[in-house]
Amino acid sequence: MEFRRLLISLAFGCGPLLLVSCDKEKSSLDPVPAPIPSDVSWTQEQWETVQSLRQIDEEGYLYEINYTADYKMDDVLALNASTLTKSLDDIRKTILPQTKWNLETQAVGSLAERLLNWLKKGLGCTCFTAPNGEGFILGRNYDYPPTNDHQMIVHTPQVKNEDGTILRHATVGCADISSVAILLGLDLGYKSNRDKEIALYSPYFILDGINDAGLMCGLMIVEYDGSSQKSGDGKLNLLNAMITRLILDNCTTVSEAIRKIGEYAVQTIFQFPGMYGFWTDLHFLIADKYNDKAVVEWINGEMRVLRPSVGDLQDQEPYYALSTNFYLSKSNLPIKFLLEKKYVETVGSEFGYWRYDQLTALLKEKQSFSIQDGMNMLQSVKVYQNDPEVFKFFDLMYPSCKDRTQLPEWNDMYKWPWVTLYSEVFDTNTLTMTYCLHEDFSHQYIFGIDYKK
Repeated sequence: MEFRRLLISLAFGCGPLLLVSCDKEKSSLDPVPAPIPSDVSWTQEQWETVQSLRQIDEEGYLYEINYTADYKMDDVLALNASTLTKSLDDIRKTILPQTKWNLETQAVGSLAERLLNWLKKGLGCTCFTAPNGEGFILGRNYDYPPTNDHQMIVHTPQVKNEDGTILRHATVGCADISSVAILLGLDLGYKSNRDKEIALYSPYFILDGINDAGLMCGLMIVEYDGSSQKSGDGKLNLLNAMITRLILDNCTTVSEAIRKIGEYAVQTIFQFPGMYGFWTDLHFLIADKYNDKAVVEWINGEMRVLRPSVGDLQDQEPYYALSTNFYLSKSNLPIKFLLEKKYVETVGSEFGYWRYDQLTALLKEKQSFSIQDGMNMLQSVKVYQNDPEVFKFFDLMYPSCKDRTQLPEWNDMYKWPWVTLYSEVFDTNTLTMTYCLHEDFSHQYIFGIDYKK
């Protein structure tokens, strides 16, 4: 197993159970499906889902899957997990109860703690939403050290009941399943059926996405002490990284999304000690096609809903919203957060402040932005090559290596070839995701909500 790739992705997404599926009527001309392999215990729907898995780029960093199987999210949520490892176990026993290959979640948890304590530098993510003619875009950079180099575009179809009521919206989003696969020694090239089984976990790992109602969402890490809510009042626990899947499956507007999140006791996904306490938290930017937008974060166990031009977001204009990697709330901030913020300012780390200021200036230049405008803005705030903070991270990761040119990520021409792992612009006009991989902004992939064969 390559130790350089043992990083924990900071977003694991979940969503609700669908009770009724919408299978198309079978035609006599439809091809006979291939038999399910004898070494797996998948359902027919899971087998068909795995068969849709395909590689998109030449290098094998980007894959796509049409997830038509039922991922039973209501059942998973009902098990009331409050930690990542417990949640992984709950997912496994819910969708793959007869699997021959169990997730070694205890090993995942112990490695996660050690690795996360190294991740005080080099993390990022930027998210904004703005008008695009009659609709709106949501732009998003996923910034990470060049290790979690495996992403998956996940399509999930719309599901209705017999009277036509929508039980689940169709969605497309980007998932990161590399960490769990690598930690368990699985091959991300999907050469064996055991390797392929990890793809069945992909709906739970959504970092961002858009649904068929034009609701968009992106999550970002907050580089400080995490916060959570106390369980009680009949609320089930919800790991904060499950929120993207939850709201895209169930909601059509920002207001609906906020109400849905409020039904749960939101917990911090990684409950490992940082400098001043447990870290790290996530916050979210949510936008819809009706010109509503909000940043949602948790301070001292309290859910905060921040909208531009009012309250804590008075520096943002009403037509856009922006968030990077620090709390946007201004009041009642945790002491631990303030202490770490002071430390960050002392050592001179960026932690999203420069990116926030840069995009604020660009967003105030005009009031309508094309998809390409959005991608250009993301390019302007990509994590730049040879970032000294990233160098510090790799020095921690390879303490015995004194010559950086010997590290696997090194490239003689570009030094660190890429740090912004991908950039996306979602668009409510076309219900598409425009996607650039590894800071290659000259090559754009376009994905619709529907999976195209």
